[in-house]
Parts: sequence; C-alpha cells; structure tokens
Amino acid sequence: MNTQSKLILKTAIFLFYFFPKFIFTSDYAIKLEKINDGVWVFIPSNKQKINKQIISNIGIIEGDMYSLVIDAGNSKSFSNKLLKEYQRISSKPVKYLIITHRHFDHSFGIESFISDEVHIYMDANEFSLLKSEGPLIKKMIASNSEEFKVDIDFNKIMNLEVNHIEADTILDLGNRKILVKNIGRAHTQGDLIVYDYESKTYFAGDLVFVGRAAAFSDANVRVWLKKIEKIFNLPWVTMLPGHGRLIYKKEKVEDTKSWLEFIDNSIKRAIVEGDMISEVLDYTFPEKIKRLQLKKITLQRGLKNQIKLYKEKNYIE
Repeated sequence: MNTQSKLILKTAIFLFYFFPKFIFTSDYAIKLEKINDGVWVFIPSNKQKINKQIISNIGIIEGDMYSLVIDAGNSKSFSNKLLKEYQRISSKPVKYLIITHRHFDHSFGIESFISDEVHIYMDANEFSLLKSEGPLIKKMIASNSEEFKVDIDFNKIMNLEVNHIEADTILDLGNRKILVKNIGRAHTQGDLIVYDYESKTYFAGDLVFVGRAAAFSDANVRVWLKKIEKIFNLPWVTMLPGHGRLIYKKEKVEDTKSWLEFIDNSIKRAIVEGDMISEVLDYTFPEKIKRLQLKKITLQRGLKNQIKLYKEKNYIE
C-alpha cells in the first residue's frame, strides 16, 4: 500500500469513528426549516443523532427564478428525499449545487444533482480527491451497510463536469445575488463558503463547528486558524455551520478558533519539548474549550498528520 492509499485509509477510518454504522437509506424524515425569506436549512434532529443517523447540515436559497443548494448530504437516497421535500414547498428549480468540501457526509449525494439543468461548483483539488478517494470510502461504507452498495455510482462522477471556483463568484438566482468564495487550504484542500446578501446569512461548511471539537485530520491547522479571523468579513446575522445548530452570535465562532489555537500551541510545544502523542493527549484543556465534545478522540485522530505537517512546513518559530 503506497503512502496516498494509507492516508486515504486513515482518513476513512477517522470519519467512520465519528459516524459509526451510518444508516444511509433509512426512512428518517427530511424536515426543512425556514429561517428567512427564501432560506431553508436541514439540521439533523436529536433523535437522528442518537440513532447514529448523523448527517451534515444542508442549506437552500431561493430566488425569483432559481434555487441553490449548499452540500449534497451523505448519499443519493438522502439527497433524493431532500429534493422531494423541497419540491413540496417551492416551485423554483435547483440551478446550482455548491459542495463545500469532499468529505462523504457533504458530497456523496452529488449524483442526485447530475443533470443539464444543474451547475455544480466545487474546489478543483477537492473534486479530484473525491474521485480518487471516493471508491475506497464507498467500499468501507458498504461493509457497514448492504443497502449502500448501490447508493452512489462513481462511474457517473468520474467524467462529471464541475465548475471549479478559484476567485469570488456571484451567482444570480433572480433578484437575489449569492457569493461563493473559495477559502483554499483550511479544513480540507479547498473549502467553499456561501453568503446570501439578502438575508445576510453565511453557510460555513466545516470551517466552523459548534459545541464540539473541529475535526482536523485533513486540515492545515495553522492556515485554518489564520483564515478563520478574516473570511467571514461581510455583515451577517445568521450562520449555518457544517454540523450543529444555527449561529446568531459572532462569539460562537470562537469555539472553533479557540480549539485551533489549542491544537496549534500543543503541536508547537510537543515538537519543541519532544513529547509523544500520548503525552500531548494529557495536556490540560484550557477552560474556554472544556465544554466542547469529542475533544480527546478528535485530538488523538489528528495529531500525527498535523505534527508531520508542522515539521515539513517549518511552522515552529
């Protein structure tokens, strides 16, 4: 197994640790919550979380002519149900799908949107990694769910034409302008965020986590930390993170910032003092992040790759 395959396998194992026994084709309800005029969100219920049906948040924005969907969910069966539910409340066809990043819980429903009428936007590096990693991730998922073996067909994705965003892009839904911004390297190789000028709503993907420690195995923590202070620079009143409840106060973004600061400081300390990962796991958590869930396991899963990255990039001053 080469280095890339090992990294893909480690990433897959990490993802499944946090999302065990996914039930991809179950009949759980898809309930869209209207949070503003022309803005709906799907956020998993507490029951779905308890039953391990944990899936990412989804955003939908409606203009006078078209609609835009942010992220596709974890499977074709899920995204089909999402679209069916949305068609019950809106007659505006979906013209745009924005995939914030490649992780399966955000992207594996992409197949439902493949048509001549829908324009799909994704970072070029992330789309390439989706195609190279996806079949292996699918295989691992299939081993936990017989039904899911036919729920995504990567043959339909390999030659898919996707719009790759590099500079800021404005999309018009009909008297409603939407900003799509490529943040570049942060949580992944290329994270996209979406901003609705009319409702002043940000769709942050996994650049922001609420109430739990942000996963960072696939990240560049140093770059992510520097960017999180600058990327949400337009006036906003609502933010939808990739996971967790809606954010209405800018202070909530501090959860992720404080966590990243702790990781950054811990890695630098470990390298300077020569501490092993087992020793880093015993570092004391600062008071401001003690309430975050999944701290220790998230730290354990991400440290090895991040320490290696810090050494390679010479991030230690």
